[in-house]
This record gives sequence, structure tokens and C-alpha cells, in this order.
Amino acid sequence: MVSLISRCEKLGLVQRQVGRNDRRAVEVHLTPKGSDVLNALAGQHRDELLKLQGIFRVPGADELDAGAATGKR
Repeated sequence: MVSLISRCEKLGLVQRQVGRNDRRAVEVHLTPKGSDVLNALAGQHRDELLKLQGIFRVPGADELDAGAATGKR
């Protein structure tokens, strides 16, 4: 997990911060760039799930489809 976070940090997707309640802990926060990437990936994933809807039963497909109709991703 540490190496994944380190790679994401180098790409500017996340930022490590000292824990708010416990200074020994490390919190990982999305940067604005990371949030944009995550939203794009979520949209692609949603679109792919909707394409599979006729082939497989996709639980929650109605909510996915409603999100596409309202522009929410």
C-alpha cells in the first residue's frame, strides 16, 4: 500500500498529512488533480457497467443510469 500511495503522491494525485488526532498516523488526501482523475475513472467505470447491463445483471444500474441522465459522475 505504501508504494501505491508513494507513486500517486509523485504524480500529484494525493498528499500525505500528519494525522489530526494522532500525530503518529498519516492521512492521505486527494488533491484536486487526483479528484479529477478519480471522477474520470468513475465515469468510465459507470459507462462500462451500463454497456454490460443487457449481458449481465448489474446491481444498482438504475442509479448509474440516473447519474448519467443528470450529468452526475
